[in-house]
Amino acid sequence: MNIWAVCKDPGGTNGVLPVVKALQAMGHNVLVIVNGKAVELLKDKEEYVVYDDAARLLADYPLPEAVITSMCSKGGVGRDLVPLLKGRVPVVALQDFWGGALWAEWAEVRPDYITTNDEVGKKIIQDAWPDFSPDHIKVTGFPALDKYKTVDVRAVTERVRVTLGLSENKPIILVGGQADFSGPMLKEVVSCLNTIGQDVYLIPRAHPRMKNDWPQEQLGWENAMREFNSGTLLADTSVCDTPSLIACSSFVISMFSTIQIEAAVLRKPNISVWYPEIERIWYQSTNEKMGDFPLVRLGCAAKAENREVLCELLRQALNGDLDLRVKQEQNFRLDGKNAERVAQFISTLTRSL
Repeated sequence: MNIWAVCKDPGGTNGVLPVVKALQAMGHNVLVIVNGKAVELLKDKEEYVVYDDAARLLADYPLPEAVITSMCSKGGVGRDLVPLLKGRVPVVALQDFWGGALWAEWAEVRPDYITTNDEVGKKIIQDAWPDFSPDHIKVTGFPALDKYKTVDVRAVTERVRVTLGLSENKPIILVGGQADFSGPMLKEVVSCLNTIGQDVYLIPRAHPRMKNDWPQEQLGWENAMREFNSGTLLADTSVCDTPSLIACSSFVISMFSTIQIEAAVLRKPNISVWYPEIERIWYQSTNEKMGDFPLVRLGCAAKAENREVLCELLRQALNGDLDLRVKQEQNFRLDGKNAERVAQFISTLTRSL
């Protein structure tokens, strides 16, 4: 088959590329089409063509037998191809996060098929698109998570400990920043840890864009770090990538971040700080359509609605477990075949819909 694969943003690109490789391994010809941030991300790494205009792409190439596309912010070429190919070529949209752009960029556009990670993800799609056939929603797992199958958690932990000089045997707590409310969120975590008083390693991992895009959050983040007095603060861990820090952590804390999904894949206890202010941010970010963070709905993360609950969950995590592993294993398959499942489904498609 001749297949087009379109990607734009980092998350969408990370989901599409594993499927491209799986399709190529099956012998299919895949044309990778990039726009937006993907142009920079894939420079000198992949063979691709750059297009910002779907109509021009169709004028330059013969029709493929199928199209896969990420579901990125502001739509992009992948979304714009859908109405142009309706009834001619099947288009499969790949989710890389629950909800995604269902109520925004894709609110009026329907691919022929859509893939998601789990049954909660399928229910969210059905609620958002009641006119969409449930048979066209494929639960495959998120392809971007396949890379964690080969992670040797013990080896990575030892490497990170040596790199960061963590010689003491005490818990490692990773806190992931996002955008709005990251500073206050870290302050709440620090306050609870100081109250509990157990000696820990604290790794605050700010969002890479926080300093430039959200300077007020950066200021609050730095102030919160200065208040920590219950162990060893590791303020700069830039020598380690985030997946390695997740692998070495005892547990992970954030609001509704992808690092929590990655933590669930690696079977790490994790806590979602879900104060009313954060819930409002999440609600607004999903066009006022989604309630709880799906990771919590799946039973793969614990929810802290206020400081009292946050402190109690931190105590549980420090002294035992949050009892999340069974649900994590049920909802995040670590067989490394999410991309293959998507590719196998695409291989069954033809131009006749």
